[in-house]
Amino acid sequence: MTFPIRLTPFIRQQLYRRLRQAYASGSLRLVTRIHALLAIAEGMAVSEVAQMLTLGEQTVRDYLNRFLWRGVGSLAYQRPPGRPSTLTKTQRQELTALITAGPQASGYASGCWSATMLQDLIQRHFGVEYHPHYICTLLGPYTAAQPSNGKELGCSPRYTPRKQ
Repeated sequence: MTFPIRLTPFIRQQLYRRLRQAYASGSLRLVTRIHALLAIAEGMAVSEVAQMLTLGEQTVRDYLNRFLWRGVGSLAYQRPPGRPSTLTKTQRQELTALITAGPQASGYASGCWSATMLQDLIQRHFGVEYHPHYICTLLGPYTAAQPSNGKELGCSPRYTPRKQ
């Protein structure tokens, strides 16, 4: 089922501006929400958008309803109060194995990890959201690990393996 929405040039401009801000700040959730709204505005069906962004159809409909009721103001994400979730020791070991296997083994097209790809990997596999800049701090203990490709793991906001 499609919900055709028409965006005025001003609203479309605001959405693209917020999308650039979301990319710059590493807000993966907001990036996904804005892409869903833009895809619906382009005439895609809710089911197609949900499949493309690996979301539930109801989630896409919720994004649309909030946008229709509150406009661009619906894109302000407020974190719930309290300490953010962290990975357990077992989950960190599993993360190390996933990182060592490389991005292509986890379904990414790139051959090199980036902080945003690692952020997505952690969120998809463990349901924990970290800021891309914190990913480098989180991976600090793993920078000495020797993956199978013989290259040392390192981290930067735009990560590529270091040459030895």
